[in-house]
Amino acid sequence: MSTTRMDRSGRIHERLLLRELGWEPGRRLEMDTLNGMVLIAAEPHGRHLVDPRGAIGLPAPLRRMSGIEFGPPLILTAAVPEQVMVVHPSATVARLLATHYTELISTNPAHTGYSPAAEPQSP
Repeated sequence: MSTTRMDRSGRIHERLLLRELGWEPGRRLEMDTLNGMVLIAAEPHGRHLVDPRGAIGLPAPLRRMSGIEFGPPLILTAAVPEQVMVVHPSATVARLLATHYTELISTNPAHTGYSPAAEPQSP
């Protein structure tokens, strides 16, 4: 997992993750969106490439569909054996974590030390 920021032309640069995946410049890729994420997979006949500088250009339609904008950080994850990278907008990751922890706390209040009955009552 890694974080990066997209440049103004829609490219992401993340050498460490690309090295882990073994994606060199010229590697062919296919991209799609799913639930607010961009999925990038190594495909021999993919329509996209890792550019000569080791960057991946995210097409504007995919950025719009997944809410990726210039400025906020992106969270990148990879499944190396499957040769897949997932690009998450940080706002999506924050929302997913908030939902997860809200559900966790509401279903397991004894594990949090929080008890609604222990709250002081207002007069």
